[in-house]
Amino acid sequence: SREIEESLVFLGRLVGTACRHGIPVDLPLPLGIFWKRLAEEHVEPYDCIQEIDILAFKRMVGSELSGINTYVLETTLSSQRRLLNSFAEGMSSVL
Repeated sequence: SREIEESLVFLGRLVGTACRHGIPVDLPLPLGIFWKRLAEEHVEPYDCIQEIDILAFKRMVGSELSGINTYVLETTLSSQRRLLNSFAEGMSSVL
C-alpha cells in the first residue's frame, strides 16, 4: 500500500542521514533480498523467497505444480522489489 511505501521512504531517509553522519544503524535486513539487490548483485529468486518466508519456500519446493510456483515466486518478489525501491529512493534523496 502507499502508506507502507511512504514509511519505507522515510526509513531510507533516516538510514541515509545516519550513514552521512557516520552513525552506525543496526538493521537486521536479509542479505539476498535487500543488501545484494541494493548493491545490484545477482540473487537467485529461490534464495530470496527462503529468506522472506520459509514456510512459503517449503510449500513451493514440496509442490509439483512448478508453473504455480513460478507465478507465486515472481509475485512475491515483485512486491518485495517495489518496497526495496521505496527504501532506496529515501536513501538516495539524502545521500
